[in-house]
Amino acid sequence: MKFFLLIRTLGRAGTEAQVRNLALGLRAAGHEVTVLTFYGGGTYETDLVSDGVRVCSLDKKGRWDLLRFLFRWISFVKESKPDVILSFLTGANLVAITAKAIFPNIKVFWGFRTAASDGTFGKGGLFGRLEFLTSRRLAGCTN
Repeated sequence: MKFFLLIRTLGRAGTEAQVRNLALGLRAAGHEVTVLTFYGGGTYETDLVSDGVRVCSLDKKGRWDLLRFLFRWISFVKESKPDVILSFLTGANLVAITAKAIFPNIKVFWGFRTAASDGTFGKGGLFGRLEFLTSRRLAGCTN
């Protein structure tokens, strides 16, 4: 099977470590794995590439680089034809659901996490709250 693992970045944090471990495990099990990031670089990117996992950046230029970014994402999905997209955290989850809307045969699974149990959403502020609430409403659309 062909898997895409979609995440914002591959910096050194808990979810990113889970993505790294999952990518290595899927590859060891004989699957084709591509880790896609919004932004390139990060500690775990080096680890994955050195272990033979394909890592590609969608080269997002910032928060408001939306149309170009989504065009690159959809083009990448269309060209690569993954069987499964696994996305991690709310931003990537919302991006992943766009592929499901256009290519309904792709299976999409979300990693739905937040450390903002107090409802403040930390540095995300209003944008973080909107992103979270939107993803809650769309969660049932994944499969």
